[in-house]
Amino acid sequence: MAQPPRATPTYLSGNEERPVNGKTTKRYIKPAREGLVVRQPQNGRPLPAEGALVDWSGYWVRRKAEGSIVETKAPAKTKAKPQGDAKQKEAE
Repeated sequence: MAQPPRATPTYLSGNEERPVNGKTTKRYIKPAREGLVVRQPQNGRPLPAEGALVDWSGYWVRRKAEGSIVETKAPAKTKAKPQGDAKQKEAE
């Protein structure tokens, strides 16, 4: 007889976001203070000072609770003008 799949434990408190449809949530975070080194759990590299989009996990929940990181909005992407258009206008 086949066993039903086991539920995976959740380590998040009731007010934290949980994965939706099995997908992880992503958030943009950065270190709380300039010069503070916060390591990323996947690769051990420091979180960039300008911030990064990360998979929200229990690790980041703990870093936020201790005050090491803050959630911010991702920087606005600027649209670069294609180089080909400028050269065509100069030729005209």
